[in-house]
Formats: sequence, structure tokens, C-alpha cells
Amino acid sequence: MKKCVSLLVRQRDTLVAIALAALVVSGCVELLSVAQPHETGTEAPDEAFVSPNMKFEDIRSVGVFPFFPLGDENDQLADLLNNGFGAELQNRQGGAWRIHTHRELLDYINQSGLGQGYKQLQADHNSSLQGLLMLTPSTIQFLRALQAKHGLDAFLIGSYRIDSQLEQQVDLLTGQPRMVRVPVYSVQVALYSVKANEIWWKAKIARSGNMSRVAKVATASLAANVGKGRLRNL
Repeated sequence: MKKCVSLLVRQRDTLVAIALAALVVSGCVELLSVAQPHETGTEAPDEAFVSPNMKFEDIRSVGVFPFFPLGDENDQLADLLNNGFGAELQNRQGGAWRIHTHRELLDYINQSGLGQGYKQLQADHNSSLQGLLMLTPSTIQFLRALQAKHGLDAFLIGSYRIDSQLEQQVDLLTGQPRMVRVPVYSVQVALYSVKANEIWWKAKIARSGNMSRVAKVATASLAANVGKGRLRNL
């Protein structure tokens, strides 16, 4: 009888231990999932604005211009943004819009002999205050020519800027905090409607750290939030 009681007690203790272990494992998994909030999610832009005049039903086909530099040019960052943004747009907006990538758009410009208009767009962009898009009549004429020849209803015009800032980091050798200057990458995009001749949406995101990671975060964020944001006359 005593042996039976002892056996039952040991079985009970074993079950309790298993239950506690399961709780601990479950808690660890939960903590791990909380510690990685952006593994599968998309970060929101730092700012995003939508014109009250925006009409999604008027957009069927969108042309994506290559990203223009605001300040120093960086070919590696430009390639990451151009390729990443085009791919993200295809995945997220391709069901609603026909996306014409930056490569297609450059081909259209070359085939149509509109290179001078593209240079004028770059000049307008470079002379705009902090990337605030202000188009001259000749640039608007260039965009209308692209629309007429290739059936484009709107254009996405983006830019990037590289700055730097001081951040506190821990020295791996000494374990002591120290100030380190790190690059900050700012990326912004505007959606221009040819028919309405106005900006319908614009957004911006800035992050510090690894260039490839920032480009991936920025392109996913901007592509996922086209047409979303606070109402504002643009």
C-alpha cells in the first residue's frame, strides 16, 4: 500500500514538473515573439499625407521614376531603393495598379526622345526645398507626353538623402558607452496625378544603421502605405 502511495506521489510530482516546464517554455516563446515586433510586420512612415482630392478610381497605371539624390549621390543606395521599391509595389499594389518600374520608365523616355524632359524633372527636384516637389510647366508637359504615349495615370517620384548623427553605443572591448557617428538615411516619395496636375500623396521615413536594412524597411513601408496618411492639401 505504501509503495502504491509513494508511486502516486512521484507520478503527481512528475506531472507538476512537466506542467511547470511547459509554462516556462511557453513564456519564453512569448517573450521571444514580443522581442521581435518587426520581423513580419511593416513599419509606418514617419509622416504621410493624402490630398482630399485623391481618387483611387482614376489610377489604373503608375510609372515609378528612379530615386533622385538630395545632396550626395550614392549608387548602392539608389539601386537598393529602385529595385526594392519596384518589387514591393508589385507585391502590394500590383492587384489594383499596373506598375511600370523605373527601368521601364527609362526605356519609355529613351524610346520617345523625352530625355530633355527627364533632365528638367531632375532639375526641378534638385531645386525644390527639401524635396518638396514643385514642377515647372516644361516638366508638366514632359509628364503629360509620357502619359499620352504610354497610358500612365500617375507617377511616383522619390528621393533619398544621407545625413549623420551621434548615437551612444557600447564598446565591445571595454564594455563602456561611447558616442559614435552613424549614417541616417531619409527616403521620401510623392504620388503625382497627371490628370489633376497635383500631388495626391507623399510620405517620408528616416532610419539610421545598416544601409541594406534601412532600404528594405523604407521601401516596404512606403509601398505598403501609398495613398494612406493624414488629410492635407498638397
